[in-house]
Amino acid sequence: MKNKIILLWILFVSMIQAGFNFQGCSGSGTFEQQIESYNGDYNKAVYVGEIPKGIQGLHINLISDKDVDIRLYGENNDKIIHWPYGILSFPREESKAYKNVPITYSGYNGVDGKKGNEFITIAKTTPTKMRMEAFGYEAGYATVNYSWTGKEGCVPKKAGTGDFTQNIKTKETSLVGTIPPHIKDVTIQLTSDKDLDIQLYGADGTAIVSWKPKGLLFDSGKQEIDYHGMHIEWSGYYGVNGQKGNEYIKITGTTSEMLVMKVYGYEAGSAEVHYSWGKDAVENALTSGSVKTINEETLLAATIKELEDLKTIKSSLLKTIYKNETIQYDPGRRTQLIEPLVENLYNIYPILQGNKGYALAALGVKRNSRFAVFGSTPLWYFEHNRNMRFEPQFKRILFWLMHGDLIKKRTIGLSFLDSNK
Repeated sequence: MKNKIILLWILFVSMIQAGFNFQGCSGSGTFEQQIESYNGDYNKAVYVGEIPKGIQGLHINLISDKDVDIRLYGENNDKIIHWPYGILSFPREESKAYKNVPITYSGYNGVDGKKGNEFITIAKTTPTKMRMEAFGYEAGYATVNYSWTGKEGCVPKKAGTGDFTQNIKTKETSLVGTIPPHIKDVTIQLTSDKDLDIQLYGADGTAIVSWKPKGLLFDSGKQEIDYHGMHIEWSGYYGVNGQKGNEYIKITGTTSEMLVMKVYGYEAGSAEVHYSWGKDAVENALTSGSVKTINEETLLAATIKELEDLKTIKSSLLKTIYKNETIQYDPGRRTQLIEPLVENLYNIYPILQGNKGYALAALGVKRNSRFAVFGSTPLWYFEHNRNMRFEPQFKRILFWLMHGDLIKKRTIGLSFLDSNK
């Protein structure tokens, strides 16, 4: 029997596969598992999947509205989780070691006494290949959610982007993918010309983002919430700028558990899914050359922050040079005006302005070098005993050019332009 599965290792990777898939260095997945009734035969259980040796930080949730027990076998068919003969066989949560590796099991009475809602956690490295089965007291279906944080000999990416197309069915909920734990700063954008709603669920099935069933976030406009150490923001079901079918989820900080993302379609069609993790959306766009993960609000917020940062840098620079002193500087009639090119606005800071607002001098940074530009020549003024009240500030500019260090030897380049030549 084949089960539908959509995985997200590090983030979304769509595929159809049976059971578990541990291809990535870290990641998560979810699939539907058919459950058969034991019908009086205690040896009858459904094969769920195989867990390779060397998987780290493994967590598996089995969720069903039927009474289902997890069974886990190790090397030589060792019964690790099994009622009544396993190393772990209690009705309540317990932890015991198998081959010196602690394994935690929810117990067969389930989480909070909900039979059919069980979990396994192996925080360290799986010591051998393992096999998972599901024993059903009743026939039905179970959802299997799983995640892992590492794999022996494998180094995961810390940041990246991707995109894929998601098919949408009329008045049906479709699985988009899963977001693993320990992933930083996730942004997911769905864009469609059809009306759709994003849904986001926690590892235990809690509806975090959903209009129906009613989630923690369920309204039409932008909303946000702190959930299990994660800050989650949702565009709302009216979409970005009131464009239904254009929704996003943004998770700030590190994901503390696996999250399941789904989409409900009011009309059949398709949606473009764009995602990024590990950097903010603007930085990812600059790195990848794609603006697909940026919405208007994110771009506006980043622009405002950039302007505020520039304002802070300029203010700090002016305070360093001028302290709280009164500035007196006569540029004369033959000074040049400084007008930075647009592409240099981010690393050039005017430090002297005339009474008409034109820049007469500026400081700047290029790669690992610092520079100062004057429309006239301060050294000539000082030599002729002019603008002497600006000499202390000019010395501080030289100090800044030396990276604040007057002891180490530095190379200083001087360049002069004379309009008479």
